[in-house]
Amino acid sequence: MIGASCCYAATKVRLSSHLRYHSADEMAVGRLVAQAGCALAGLGLIDKTMAVRELLPAEVGGMARPADAVFGELVAWTSALTPQQLGLLLASSLLSGAAATWFQSNGQRKASAPKAQLWFAMTPVFGAFWAFVILGEQFTYHQISGAVALIGAILLSIPRPENSRPAEST
Repeated sequence: MIGASCCYAATKVRLSSHLRYHSADEMAVGRLVAQAGCALAGLGLIDKTMAVRELLPAEVGGMARPADAVFGELVAWTSALTPQQLGLLLASSLLSGAAATWFQSNGQRKASAPKAQLWFAMTPVFGAFWAFVILGEQFTYHQISGAVALIGAILLSIPRPENSRPAEST
C-alpha cells in the first residue's frame, strides 16, 4: 500500500508537468483510450484475435494483413461481448479513467501537486461512500471516525489566506 501511495503521489507531480503542454480534454481522451484498450486486452482482444500481430509489418514479425480484414475480425470479436461486459468496460473507462483524469487535470491546473494531494487523501472516504451506494456495505464506527479525522486534518492543513488571520493586539 505504501508503494502504491508513492506511485500515486509521483503521478500527481508528473501530471502537473504534462498540464503545461496538454489540455484536460487531451489528457482525459488519452486515458480513456489507454484504459479501454487495457480492459479490452484483459477481455481477450489480443489473445483471441491476434490483431496486433496481424497488423504489424512482416519485417518485424507481423503478418502484414490488410486493416479491413483485421477490422472485420475485431467487429466479430466485439459482437460476442455481453451487454454486462460492455457496460463494465464503458463504466470503468469513463468513470475511473476519463472523468477522473479530466477532473484531476482541471483541478491541478489551478493547484500545485502538494495542494492536490491534500484532496486525494479523501480517496478512502469516497471509496467507503461508493461501497455503500453500489455494494450496499454499511458504514462502521471506524470508517466514520476515520473520515471525520481525515476531513478535519485536511481542513487544518489548508493554509489560510493572509487577510483571514486574526488581528494582532497592540
